[in-house]
Amino acid sequence: MNAILNDNIIDEEQIDEEVFGQVELLEEFRKSRLDLNKASRIDLDKLFFLSSYKIEQFIAHRERVGYFTSVYELQGIKGFDLETIQTVLPFVKVSETLNPEFGKINKEGSGFVLGSYFRQLEEKRGFGIDDPLRSRYLGTPDKFRIRVRQEHRKQYYLTFNAAKDAGEPFFEFAQRYGFDYYSGSILVKEKGIFKRFIVGDYHIQFGQGLAIWTGGQFGRGNPVLQVANIGAGIRQHSGMRESGFLRGMAFTVEKGRFRMTPYAAFNELTGTISDKYGRRVVSSINKSGLHRTPSEQRNKNAVKQWVYGLNSEYEKQSFRLGLNYLSTHFKDYFSPPDREYNAYRFRGKQLQQGGASAHLNWRNVFMFGESAHSLNAGWGHSYGAIASWGSKFSSSIAYRNYQSDYHQFYAQGYGRLSTLGNEEGIYLGLLYHPSRRWEWANSFDIHQFP
Repeated sequence: MNAILNDNIIDEEQIDEEVFGQVELLEEFRKSRLDLNKASRIDLDKLFFLSSYKIEQFIAHRERVGYFTSVYELQGIKGFDLETIQTVLPFVKVSETLNPEFGKINKEGSGFVLGSYFRQLEEKRGFGIDDPLRSRYLGTPDKFRIRVRQEHRKQYYLTFNAAKDAGEPFFEFAQRYGFDYYSGSILVKEKGIFKRFIVGDYHIQFGQGLAIWTGGQFGRGNPVLQVANIGAGIRQHSGMRESGFLRGMAFTVEKGRFRMTPYAAFNELTGTISDKYGRRVVSSINKSGLHRTPSEQRNKNAVKQWVYGLNSEYEKQSFRLGLNYLSTHFKDYFSPPDREYNAYRFRGKQLQQGGASAHLNWRNVFMFGESAHSLNAGWGHSYGAIASWGSKFSSSIAYRNYQSDYHQFYAQGYGRLSTLGNEEGIYLGLLYHPSRRWEWANSFDIHQFP
C-alpha cells in the first residue's frame, strides 16, 4: 500500500492532510473487495491509481463483453498492463452470484477509533514568549488527532474527526470546548431515490475541476494520464485538513440516464477582516488551519461564506455530459489588498459560476473537456485526449486556458499555478513500454502566464 501512495502523491506537503483518507478507502476495499461486475465509474475512481482512461476502457470492455467470470479477465482490457493488474487485484473480486443473500449483507459492519499524539522535543520560540503584548503561542506543544469511523451494511457511514495542533489552546481561550477542529458527517448510499445523501462535512468533485473540486488530488502514475479527471461527485471529508471542504448537505438522485446533485453549505473560514471605506472587508483567507496566536484566534471563523449549487449529468454508455452552476456568497465584502498581483482577483459579495463538461471514450481514445465561466468575468477551458496505440505506446495531449479574470474559490484543474487564472498551455505526454521491466516516459508542457 505504501508503494501505491508513493507513486500517486501529487503534493508532498499535503501528505499528513490527505493520505489517511486514501488509506481508508484502500483498506475498505481490501477488506470488502470491489465487485468488478457492479463497480460504477465513481466506485472505480476511488482506486486513485487507476487513470480516467483506464476506467473508461474497463467500462467499455464490460459493456461489450459482458460480466466478468474471473479477475484475470482484466488482462483483456486495453491499457491494463501487468503492473496495473497486480496493483488492482488486492482490492477487487468477481462475486460467485450477482445477488448475495440479504442475511449476509445484514451482518456486515465495521468501524474503528484511532488516536495519535505528537510532540517535537525541541521547543519553538513561540512557546517561550511570556510578554502578553507580543505574538506568542497560547497552547502547549502537544499535537492530538482522533478519528472515528463506523459503517453498517455498506449503506450507512459515520465519520468523526478532532484535532489540536501544536501551540493551540486546549479547553481554554477560544477552545473552551476542547479541540480546535471538529469535523463529521453521515453518508447514506443507495437509499430509495437517493444514490447518495450526506449531512456534515463533504467534498464535491465534478468535471475537470474548473468550477468546483474540493479535496486532495493524487497523481495518476505517469505523465500520460495525469491531465484528465473523472469527477467522483460527493464524498465524505475524512481527512484532517481544516479548510477546502464544504459543511452542509448534498445528495444525488438518479433517474434513467440522468443524475442530479444539489448541494448547499455554510462555511466559517479563518480570515482577516478590517474596516475599509466605512464597511467590513475580508482582505484574506487563511487555509493553514493553525490557531495558535492571539491574532490567529481572533481571525478564526471570522469569514462567513454560503455556497450552493446544482450539477446535472447525462450519461449513456461511454459518454457523459455535465452542467454545473455554483454560487458563493460572503457576509462581508471580499477585497484582497491593492497589489499588482491582485489586479484581476474577485472583489464583491457574490460570485456565480456556470459551466459544462463532457468526456467520451471512442475505441482507443478517451476525450475530455470542460469550460467554466465566472459571471461578469472570465473563462476557464481545459480540453484533451488520451490514446493507446497498441500495447506498448500511449500518449496524451491537453490544452488549457484560464483567463486572468477567471474567478473561483474551489477549483483544482490541471495547471502550473496554485490557483486557476492567468495561464495558457499545451501539454504532451508520451509513454513507451517495450517490456515488463522497461518503461520510457516523457512530457512536454509549453505554457505562459499572460
